[in-house]
Amino acid sequence: MINRYSVIVRVSIGCALANFFLGSLQLSVGWIFFSWSLIADGLHTLSDLWCDGLVFLGAKFSSAPPDIEHPYGHQKFETMATVLMAAFLMVIASLLLWEVVFSEYEVNIPPGPWLYLVALYSVIQNELLYRYATYQAKKINSDLLFATAWHQRSDALSSFIVLLSLMARHYGFQWADQVAAGCIAFFIYKMAFSILLRAVHELLDTAVTAKELESIQAIIIGHDQVRGCDRVRTRRVSGQIYLDAKVILRSGLTLKEADAVKLNIQSKLKKHPELKIVDCLLDVLSE
Repeated sequence: MINRYSVIVRVSIGCALANFFLGSLQLSVGWIFFSWSLIADGLHTLSDLWCDGLVFLGAKFSSAPPDIEHPYGHQKFETMATVLMAAFLMVIASLLLWEVVFSEYEVNIPPGPWLYLVALYSVIQNELLYRYATYQAKKINSDLLFATAWHQRSDALSSFIVLLSLMARHYGFQWADQVAAGCIAFFIYKMAFSILLRAVHELLDTAVTAKELESIQAIIIGHDQVRGCDRVRTRRVSGQIYLDAKVILRSGLTLKEADAVKLNIQSKLKKHPELKIVDCLLDVLSE
């Protein structure tokens, strides 16, 4: 069985080390060779270190077993860490946009080869980290790791914008550098909002989509001993779905037979490709 906590920790530490090296490189080269867009990209990359720390803490607290104060477990600590990650990204984007708009830092020289090399390396590294984090997130179905993965994808796209701005500067469009930095700030805003929206849905116990609910009900009523089901309720918590439902069986079943039907339905639900059942409570009634 996959250890959810160890996977998240391994991914967060790996991403943190890679981002620290890349962010330091981007800031140094951007400052020495005069590139606003590369400096902005470096700040974006180093902000990942804070996000990786939140991933680590969220995984640590959410993996704790249930206790008296949290009888249903601590999974929502992971969701709260996702909210903090989104809030931090919004702060970084705001500070970056402020500096780009009001700064007097201007450059009137063409970019050198080091700027191109660092920007290209940044695109490659962040895309590889995105694919790695996405692969691990799918293995354990973690919204927190999916948020981390998409943050790496945003870094890859922002680095691509840096490359475009450097080419524009090469042909005399010096203003492209600050425009690119502003685009990166808006891109961070968009990514942070999508991460926040998904986390808020979990905190509000939002149900699964209508399509997912139909597939769940189809499994339940597909059993030959079932005559119907109602009061099917679902909610998402940390990439998993909690389900409870009332199942109506045909009359004449013994208690042992009814219990066997219940176990069979639960077993089928847990194998559903779009559903991770953590807790399934079925009230079995007779006609």
